[in-house]
Amino acid sequence: MAKHFPMCARIGLALTLLGGTTWATEGETLEAVRADLLKRWDQVRSLSASLTVTSGEVPEAMVANLAARGTFEYVREGERRKVRVELTQRQFVIMKEGEPINEGTTITTIDDGEFNYRLIRSAEQQEAVKAPSDEAAAMDTRWVFETLPKYYTLSLAAGDGSSSADAYVIEARPKQAIQTLQKIVIHISRDRGIVVRTSVVGADDVALSTYRYEDLRINELIPAERFIFNPPEGIRITEVGAAAPASKSKGP
Repeated sequence: MAKHFPMCARIGLALTLLGGTTWATEGETLEAVRADLLKRWDQVRSLSASLTVTSGEVPEAMVANLAARGTFEYVREGERRKVRVELTQRQFVIMKEGEPINEGTTITTIDDGEFNYRLIRSAEQQEAVKAPSDEAAAMDTRWVFETLPKYYTLSLAAGDGSSSADAYVIEARPKQAIQTLQKIVIHISRDRGIVVRTSVVGADDVALSTYRYEDLRINELIPAERFIFNPPEGIRITEVGAAAPASKSKGP
């Protein structure tokens, strides 16, 4: 089941694009909403945004100090989806010669539709991992409605149907119990059919973490080389899963 559990959830994160919310109004059905959103989503060929990530419930005033920041890029070429995510995560503060130093980790993830690559860099380590493509890497709208239901039960969240809001809310509850997960709450925009917010909610009904997407750009050209993995010279690539006959090293 782990293969189909959203990548963001598996690392304790949720994706959030700031925006309003439209709860289901009386008479709307999941089937009708699904058909409408998929039709709109199929018009989106590329997506990019700046990205801010916070873990747990972080007061808005503290986001600047506690967030990871980076970028998100996505393209769809026929049935193949390609994703690039770059994040710098501040982890802790260490003391070096009496001075505080912010110690963090930079993670670059590229999924080219065939393989999923992850480059992790910090003051202590540099490593790269190659695995089979993860269809949940982008968590796009078609994946939500066509793959997620194999493992989760979807429902339209009820609410007041405020006309000023702009996204439907889909709740996905695991068909088999997961100890640390109660549900995934997915917000999909009415106008574009884009997944604009996803919260992974723990057993205590608290979101584990949040991704915020800003400066959203739709159907703009993203260079193909952005989805080609080129690790630094000398970085060892560990291959896992079906991608893994052996580990490889780039460079002399």
